[in-house]
Amino acid sequence: ALGGALETNKKGADWELEDEDGNLAGGLTESATGYRLTRLLHHSAEVRKAAENGVEKCRLATWVNRNELFRVVFSDPDFFFSGGQLYRRTGIDSDIALVQRALIAWPALNQADSEKGKSLPKTIAATEFPVNSIFRIVENALLPNSDYLWCSDLGDEWADYICLQGNQIIFAHCKHGKKTTLGASDFQEVLGQAMKNLGNVKSTPVEFSKKIKAAANKVTWGNTGIQRLRSQQKTWANFETDLVERIGNPNFNREVHLVISMLSKAQFDAEANKANKAKRKASFNQLVWLL
Repeated sequence: ALGGALETNKKGADWELEDEDGNLAGGLTESATGYRLTRLLHHSAEVRKAAENGVEKCRLATWVNRNELFRVVFSDPDFFFSGGQLYRRTGIDSDIALVQRALIAWPALNQADSEKGKSLPKTIAATEFPVNSIFRIVENALLPNSDYLWCSDLGDEWADYICLQGNQIIFAHCKHGKKTTLGASDFQEVLGQAMKNLGNVKSTPVEFSKKIKAAANKVTWGNTGIQRLRSQQKTWANFETDLVERIGNPNFNREVHLVISMLSKAQFDAEANKANKAKRKASFNQLVWLL
């Protein structure tokens, strides 16, 4: 129930909250100062944390209210409630157009069944990620012509993949979803990862050099035989030299890509192009703001 947006169903002065399957998941009420949850999941659901005198307990809804960890979106896309405050934001159409220009549909991602493989590679005998994993699709279909492709997943990662191609570096963050959705919740993890590492995109040559040298000390992914430098017949030393040299080019370009299987561009466009804006799903507006 907490994995996606909850739909409201008016009940008297309050609202019931339902999940995507129509199951009751909570309650919402309006007060003079804003909105608060009256319940979430079940009345007995609680949060526990260690305290000096043992374990502190409080109802889940109380904890969420206290920390202002929920948002309310409306059929009017100009308004949203977040962090205990009501906001008005105009220009949703220009935001939608901006996101649409950034979205690229890759048919290869339709075959994805996992991020790194339903059966995760674990032994030295594994030298490739499974065919239908997003990682393998990135290597074979999305970034196949890279000068250098580094699987930087695990450890102190800056991205799942870092690609050097001409005078361009790409930081690719991957996420698989079991189904396509226009809800915002499924995107928070991968977007959080990308946002956290935005500063690394602008790293200096010295910082990149240090990072690549550290990566060269662990040449395979996990305990497998999968080489982290995926480019054939290339070395870490070559990678370091070429990257440091190209960063000095004033036309050097740095990009962040989200490689995700849970967003359908066709579904996004269909929702965006609804003539009556009030008919758009409230969660769609939230997804636009998030992207």
